[in-house]
Amino acid sequence: MDHCFHTPSILIFHIVICCWRYEHYLLLLNYDMLRRMEQAAFNYKSLEISLKLFQNTLSSLAIGFQFC
Repeated sequence: MDHCFHTPSILIFHIVICCWRYEHYLLLLNYDMLRRMEQAAFNYKSLEISLKLFQNTLSSLAIGFQFC
């Protein structure tokens, strides 16, 4: 009979632990997604800088060929 009174408490405890683990998992997932977004933004910025340098190089070559 005493066992019946403890079962809801144990069930609630397990639900709380599962929710806490799920929330912790979501926080880790969000951190990982933010880190990947920062990396993607950095890669995009690096690509943008590389394209600008390439564009400047092409412009310099075009100016050089005009004098030939």
